[in-house]
Amino acid sequence: MNGQIACNFVELKNTITEIEKQIALLDLDFMKLYTDLDALNATWDGPSYDELIRSNIRDMEIIDNYRKDLVKVVEKLKKCMKEYAVAEIKIGELTERMKL
Repeated sequence: MNGQIACNFVELKNTITEIEKQIALLDLDFMKLYTDLDALNATWDGPSYDELIRSNIRDMEIIDNYRKDLVKVVEKLKKCMKEYAVAEIKIGELTERMKL
């Protein structure tokens, strides 16, 4: 980078937008899965059903933890972008004052 900090905000914003879209799709998939499990619950009973539900709950908890981590990453990226923009403005102001 030759001593320069480079930040491509357009690319970063596009990445954030894409992650947010994927989170929204994951939320839709979760709602469908819950609906499907409720429908299955109404028609099926027994030990194999109970094991399926336990397994699905475990898997959904794991996926939900990944989802929460993605949300945290997006929040941190947005915060970093704001902090970078503020720092860039302050550095520009300081540079201008030094020229006087």
